[in-house]
Amino acid sequence: MRDYYCSSSSKGRTVWQPLDLVVQSGWLRGARELTLIDAAISGQTAQKVLREIERLKPQATLGLIGAAALDSDVQFYNELGAAAGRLFLSGDVARFRPQEVFTAIPTAEGILRDLASDGLARRLADEEPGQGLWLRGGPLDDGPLKGEFRYPLPLHELFWPLPYRHPFLGWPFASLLTDHGCPFGCAFCNSGRPGWMQREPDDLFAELEALAERGLRWLFIKDMTFNADPKRCADLLQRMIAGNYGFRFAAYLRPDRIDDGLARLLRKAGCVVAQLGIESGSDELLAGQGKGIDLAAIRRGCAQLDRAGVPIGGHFVVGLPGESDAQRAATLRLALELPLVYASFNLATPRYGSRLEPGGGLEQMDGSHAVQPMLPQVLEFVRRANRRFYLRPRTWRRAAATSPAGARGLLRGGLALLTGKGA
Repeated sequence: MRDYYCSSSSKGRTVWQPLDLVVQSGWLRGARELTLIDAAISGQTAQKVLREIERLKPQATLGLIGAAALDSDVQFYNELGAAAGRLFLSGDVARFRPQEVFTAIPTAEGILRDLASDGLARRLADEEPGQGLWLRGGPLDDGPLKGEFRYPLPLHELFWPLPYRHPFLGWPFASLLTDHGCPFGCAFCNSGRPGWMQREPDDLFAELEALAERGLRWLFIKDMTFNADPKRCADLLQRMIAGNYGFRFAAYLRPDRIDDGLARLLRKAGCVVAQLGIESGSDELLAGQGKGIDLAAIRRGCAQLDRAGVPIGGHFVVGLPGESDAQRAATLRLALELPLVYASFNLATPRYGSRLEPGGGLEQMDGSHAVQPMLPQVLEFVRRANRRFYLRPRTWRRAAATSPAGARGLLRGGLALLTGKGA
């Protein structure tokens, strides 16, 4: 998985559309003929993709590169060479180590600094690309993004034939943004590094109206924190309700920014799962990682969602620097205590762009698998936590009460985690 400046392996058979390509399809549509190749979801080999691109003879290629497959990604783009036409890249390594990527891939002409910008479209039209695109040999200024942004209606139909999947969403679903980046600064996460911008509301609702007119009913709101600004989030939800679109959606939220009113709006607007970054059962670890939240706030937010009837997914990070066995045990107790329909136990990884990122050079790493040397007890904890959570009747009762899609998705995803095929 390579998108939105993150890179990992799929957990529980969840695979979404690469957001960089979704958003850029809006800017690149029109005068250009676009072809989508997602070798990861379609199971194509590198050699097959190379032959396909050689057949297409594109004028330009926008490719993703990720730390989870860094070595093979670099090899692929170097083998592609001139067949790519003009090569542009996006992804976590490119965004946070652009000069190293320019050095490793000599044919790369530019790197998307801002995946929501029109910089690439402008460059291909022989116009000044602005700050959204870094060019080889040019300045690599990296000030924080701020203000409002917009992007044209993406070519979602390019992505719908491919078998992307989310446990609580039907198919097809569309991935979109209402904001970009994150205003928070958790040490283990890189989402706040680029800054934070909010999407112009009329631009957002033009996309929602177009999707509704096409009969689409499932959305993945890919904001890093949908309720970073609770009032704005409430305003968007009220406008969605007033529009009577009938959408069902999943979104990432912070539990400390959920009150009773927002929880009810989420339910009424069609939220089928609120995915919460809970991270740890230790107040000490949460404070040390700059989460800006404590366990009392986590419990309050979960209780508000539960009372409103909004299903909750919990995301946890284990193996953080300084974490003890007792703190990991507290994380599992919290996961079992909270009213969750699913739990994702993720190994801490020094992500590019985060405060835990590695030192010099490029290094392959994967936030879902232990590419970095990990303590055996941490790996065993993840296996035990998945068994404890997914082999209890309470989890399945909660999933069954959400929706048939949610129950089926949890069954597939939970079984994948338990068997080790999606962990």
